[in-house]
Amino acid sequence: ASAGMVVTANSLTTGNGLDVSSSSVTSGRVVSVAATGTAATSDTKTALYVTTSGANATATETTYGGYFTNTSTGTTSTNVASYFTASGGTNNYGIQVGAGQIIVPDGTAGLPSYSSTTYPTTGMYFSSNSLNFSVAGTLRANFDNAYGFNVGDNSTGTGIITVKGNGS
Repeated sequence: ASAGMVVTANSLTTGNGLDVSSSSVTSGRVVSVAATGTAATSDTKTALYVTTSGANATATETTYGGYFTNTSTGTTSTNVASYFTASGGTNNYGIQVGAGQIIVPDGTAGLPSYSSTTYPTTGMYFSSNSLNFSVAGTLRANFDNAYGFNVGDNSTGTGIITVKGNGS
């Protein structure tokens, strides 16, 4: 493949093949990647492509294709580790998972979770300490501490079937 710059670190066994850092940046980006060409073909235009492969040395090794953290400090700041936007196409997907599981932890401070306050027409959402499922806007199933398992009408929130944890 052709490239404007090539870094080959085949003999590297530990450490980093490339470090880019700044302790003085106050605005802007330490690294910016842009692919602005207008003649994309064959579904291959990609601004940043990250891949990792190879056999692991131990059977229980966990590897990452990408790992992002944001631990900036501030009294009322908001940290975002990843931000995705997709627009301008007929189909726009902020995140598309081609294979593997999506793991959403339990919602504690150390393990944040997906959260929503709206009822989607179809899909899964977490709201007010309950896990909810909507199908075509009319059927909702949820699991929560107050009602146990509930199947109800999404537009009214009324239960058709309710099974509480205490057996009632």
